[in-house]
Amino acid sequence: MLLSITDNAALHAKDLLQKAGSLDGTLRLRIIAGGCAGLQYKIDVADPTPREKDVVVDNNGIKLFVDEKSAMFVTGSTLDFIDTMIPFQGGFKVINSKLKSTCSCGHSFALP
Repeated sequence: MLLSITDNAALHAKDLLQKAGSLDGTLRLRIIAGGCAGLQYKIDVADPTPREKDVVVDNNGIKLFVDEKSAMFVTGSTLDFIDTMIPFQGGFKVINSKLKSTCSCGHSFALP
């Protein structure tokens, strides 16, 4: 499996999709340039049709599209949702053992 989705992440994803009015319930995960460590994960509500080279993850009631390049780096990872009152520490988190390093706030990372 490319990516597993925890029960908590699925619950919050369904809530996000419902608030966005997405009847098809699809998210997109990608790695983008940004943050103090160089890269960040970006999760958005997606168009219900995957792009040509997307990898489709259907896990725990959530459909997630991952572009081919990002998929190389998230294989074997877990999408979770962290509930916390600590600023910048909560929200969707990709737990990825392939990371070279992360920034101190945990929102950006570097890959080998």
